[in-house]
Amino acid sequence: MPDYSQKSQHLLATAHLDLQIVFNEVIKTWDCTVLYGHRSQKEQFELFKNGREWDGLVWKETGVTVTDKDGYQNKSDHNYIPSRAVDVVPYPIDWKDTKRMIRFIGFVQGVAARLKAEGRITHDIISGADWDNDTYMTDHQFTDLPHFFIKL
Repeated sequence: MPDYSQKSQHLLATAHLDLQIVFNEVIKTWDCTVLYGHRSQKEQFELFKNGREWDGLVWKETGVTVTDKDGYQNKSDHNYIPSRAVDVVPYPIDWKDTKRMIRFIGFVQGVAARLKAEGRITHDIISGADWDNDTYMTDHQFTDLPHFFIKL
């Protein structure tokens, strides 16, 4: 049976209890790694700066951006304590195998739906592949396959 590394365990422990319950159930069947749980404002701002430059007045996009959340004026679900989001991917990580990641998302959401039906979690778990959870993944301009968050 797969098990989380100490780093993944630590990151998952910073997340909302429902996310912890879901991913502690997922790891029993599918090996995965936690990339992010809680992020400080400073860590979030460093991600925000990717693909942007400060011109003295505003941040201008100069390349591929990672997030539109700066951690200060515009918080990410990762910036709360406990974190309302985690980034989790199948292990071993293969960023090119997006089909595997999408299959993993379906597995995670199936586990989450079962746990909610059993009363073990209280929130829906949404994926960054389908931000509005309408089952259509092509109606979004931005896709974040590792991202899972609780719907408040």
